[in-house]
Amino acid sequence: MEQERKIAAHPLAGFGGTFGYQLGDDADPLGREINGTVAALVALDQQLAAGGEIEAQHVTLQIRQQKAQAAITAARERVAKATAALHNPPASEAPAADTELRQWVAALTPERRAQVFAEMGKGLHPGVLQALARFAAPHPDAETARRLYEAQRQREHPKEARALAQQQATIDWATSTSDAITRVVDAATTARKLPASLFVRKGAR
Repeated sequence: MEQERKIAAHPLAGFGGTFGYQLGDDADPLGREINGTVAALVALDQQLAAGGEIEAQHVTLQIRQQKAQAAITAARERVAKATAALHNPPASEAPAADTELRQWVAALTPERRAQVFAEMGKGLHPGVLQALARFAAPHPDAETARRLYEAQRQREHPKEARALAQQQATIDWATSTSDAITRVVDAATTARKLPASLFVRKGAR
């Protein structure tokens, strides 16, 4: 509800129906950049409607788009780094021991291996799980271990996991919106009008 009130009170809220777009949260740096891009889009739309020259508005919109793209890239890097910190096991202090544990798992019978993985999913054998998850080479055991370790970390740190998921959703929304604006502008500069049907992405952040 608080987010809905922020959107309703935003100066550009009225343009949501025109472009099929719900504004981002100005308190979020990425949302603020996208909202600034929409403001530039609206200015271009108004100039087109008035039949005037659009060079200045077009340049402003291009600059806003560049800033939005830079903000998206920076956000991606931050989320990737935070995700790696949350999901990746710490570096091994005993690589030889890791190798021995992986060899031990590889030597198990299929039934015993399945049992060990089921137990690791319940939080048992943390050393074995981390040794497998650290294995960089493509291998079914390592891939399964990484999924188990990631799920375990998300259970242990639910707040951080939710925050990362929200940040990734915001990045996806910003990327889609920025791409949609580019399509609108390309059409506008040839048809000299903004086709609302091209701008249909929705999302509240």
